[in-house]
Amino acid sequence: MSKVFSKVILCEYLLSMERGDGQIKKNQMILVDENKIHSVGPVPQTLPEGKEIIRLNNHLVCPGLINTHTHLPMVLFRGLGDHLTLQRWLEEIIFPLEKKMVNPEFIRVGTELALLELIKNGITTVCDMYFHTPVMAGLFESYGLRGVLAVDMLSSFSDWKKDLDDLCDTYKESQRVHPAIACHAPYTCDADLLKLSAEESQKRNLPISIHVAETEWEISEIKKQYGKTPVAHLKDCGVIGPHSIFVHCVYLNEEDMDLMAETNTPLSYNPESNMKLGSGVAPILRAMEKGITVSMGTDGAASNNDLNLFTEMDTGAKLQKLKNPSKTVKAKDIFSMVTTSAAKALGLSDSIGKIQAGFFADIIALNLNHPHLYPRHDLLNHLVYSASGREVDFVMCHGKVLMKDAEIQGVDVFRIYAEAEMIKEKIKETV
Repeated sequence: MSKVFSKVILCEYLLSMERGDGQIKKNQMILVDENKIHSVGPVPQTLPEGKEIIRLNNHLVCPGLINTHTHLPMVLFRGLGDHLTLQRWLEEIIFPLEKKMVNPEFIRVGTELALLELIKNGITTVCDMYFHTPVMAGLFESYGLRGVLAVDMLSSFSDWKKDLDDLCDTYKESQRVHPAIACHAPYTCDADLLKLSAEESQKRNLPISIHVAETEWEISEIKKQYGKTPVAHLKDCGVIGPHSIFVHCVYLNEEDMDLMAETNTPLSYNPESNMKLGSGVAPILRAMEKGITVSMGTDGAASNNDLNLFTEMDTGAKLQKLKNPSKTVKAKDIFSMVTTSAAKALGLSDSIGKIQAGFFADIIALNLNHPHLYPRHDLLNHLVYSASGREVDFVMCHGKVLMKDAEIQGVDVFRIYAEAEMIKEKIKETV
């Protein structure tokens, strides 16, 4: 008796990233067996049996995108303090609002709204740092997305150890929820807390996510306190290496990058947030030359103002060309920052980031029937520089279809919109 596959996906155009070169193949078939990809190859004359046949004609099929830095519930602060630089934005708007507004209900509504936005933009995996992380984890499981969810060691909203124990116990067998540790930044976390974070990371075998070298003010402040750069200080505290994800890294010097390269410390590039808050442009091309794994994140929607990796790729690529016109950043390198390199940064390169046999079935498709995607000289180039994210009309994560024909499946989106508006009214009363 022949095998019956969960899904047979027929692709007119496929960007698998299997070899990491961005090659696009025509008329390919993906066989999905439960939550994993069984095989990928040319469409045969006779199709195998499948419980569901999905025909993606006039579509470009890609791996699900990976966003390596978010603060998802902060979508509820979207558009506040748009005129401020980072330090004033945090101290005058965000920190006071968080103190008054953050509770489990706020986290639930914000996370649900953010998950809708992620699905709409073809993002199937994120690395997030925020508060009440167990609440977020439950929503990731129910919605079917994949998350590396970091418990904030600095949180005053809940007991970090209890939250971390809860996550590690509840999701130790989960393939979608991966517990992690968050340290906000070297200037908000003292050396003892950073060292404790490193110990917890090593003991529990969990990654650490931390904002690093984001502003000139931070560089000055850490040098004043410790006599060294934030990267060198983090090395002294044990927060460095392949399990540590350094976010932003706008102000790295050559020695910082050498340290990161020697210790295999990955970097999350967040160009739009760094632009909006006036922080600067990270030296990504130089970091790549030194062999640092570079991924891409949107940051929170409060400082971006969206969770869209397509616009992030476009902006991030152009910024690097502007910063150093004599050097070339290729479309395939930018796209790898949201697929293969992102998976490597999160320690998940053996299971996500590619459409390949044995990998989880995290698959998206963009409808090519848009004027800005013609003529089709180079679809990978169009993916990075022309696509906006609104072309995504099919999303699958872990073998589960989350969006089909541009409709998110099994979710009352209008309930979530209404709840977000209710939170907005409470914020207006607070401001």
